[in-house]
Amino acid sequence: MVLFILSSIWHQSLWFLNDDLAYARVPIDPALWVIGDTMWSSRLLGETVVVLLMHCPILVWQMLDACMMVLFCYLLVYHAFPRRMRGIGMWGVLILALLFPVELFKTAGWCTTTVQYLWPVTAALFAMIPWRKVAEGELVPRGLWFVSFPALLFALNFEMVLAFCAPLFVLLVVRKYRADGKLGRFLWAHVTIFGISALIIALCPGNRVRYFQEIKTWWPDYASTSLLVKGMLSLENMGLWFLFQDKLTLVFGVLAAWLVWHRSRRGIMCVIGLLPLVIKVAAIACLPGTFFFGGEAVPAFWMIDPHELPHLLSPSFHPAMRETLTLLIVASLLFFASMAAIWFILYEGRERWRLLLINLLGMGTSFSMAFSPTLFASSSRIFFVFYAVLMFLILKLLCTCILSSRWMAGEWKGDAV
Repeated sequence: MVLFILSSIWHQSLWFLNDDLAYARVPIDPALWVIGDTMWSSRLLGETVVVLLMHCPILVWQMLDACMMVLFCYLLVYHAFPRRMRGIGMWGVLILALLFPVELFKTAGWCTTTVQYLWPVTAALFAMIPWRKVAEGELVPRGLWFVSFPALLFALNFEMVLAFCAPLFVLLVVRKYRADGKLGRFLWAHVTIFGISALIIALCPGNRVRYFQEIKTWWPDYASTSLLVKGMLSLENMGLWFLFQDKLTLVFGVLAAWLVWHRSRRGIMCVIGLLPLVIKVAAIACLPGTFFFGGEAVPAFWMIDPHELPHLLSPSFHPAMRETLTLLIVASLLFFASMAAIWFILYEGRERWRLLLINLLGMGTSFSMAFSPTLFASSSRIFFVFYAVLMFLILKLLCTCILSSRWMAGEWKGDAV
């Protein structure tokens, strides 16, 4: 309730801008919209919802989006906490929501960005409820299966969500088939939805048209840029944001450090567990104004020529290139340290591998922008899927902290992480 009230109040200060205004000029003509949209994008469902909302009073979107934000937070808690601990989990996610960089929803327009990023991720989290029950051997109500079908279809219309969910679903299908020798008709329905969504994205003519148009508009040298340089630019983009501007990585580092200190104060486990926090604090010390008061970190985006790397220590090596290379190394160290911290903090083997995969897939959705000419134009909204993963991991660490603390051990004894 507190989260809904705060979200509703915040939404009253928002307005339509950027792409919102462009969608508002699109007439509500199903035939014209479907033909026109398939010639530009495969996100037919999400963009249709945006067009419909643009022809409604702004209050409709404000209330629906406030509800969607609350549902997003609740589903994160649902997947991260056992049943008896979800009350305290909601207070934890409230703090994370207050630290979340909501300005990323403004980049393409408040309505456009939330409907095409927040809503599909929330729908995917809902569609994963039957997956979790199947994995845990629980009976899934038929009503839940039927509601999950449109939710999954809407979620998978967004390419990043499809790329994130597909490996997790494949593992679930393999595990279910090995255990029972069959999948069941409802799980087969999810397989069908995955197949249809993948075909729509792969065969939509608009994606190819849009791809070349965006190369011309945003990155004319994209085709001539090597894959290695594209990867380094994508990693640099992630590093600038999560090292200097993001606050949730600091929360992750604090919880990881607390757990390591609580469980083992010596050895490699202690060093690796403290590393995310040490790196983050050092980055904040470099640009404290950017971290505490917002604003953009100074982007280097220096094109590194791999052939010049052997001359790194030479006086002729450009200083900006050396700074860029340092950023790439530190950013890589932060991301790998976070995965290593999860491995050393969590004792249960299956949980370790599951969370490592989720973390890797979340990072991959952001890093995959190296293969898009809109790497720079898309701004920070491309990090949202990874943010959802990061919030989930923080909640899992918080749950582990509670179960590990002596003063809570008695109350929550018997609950599994």
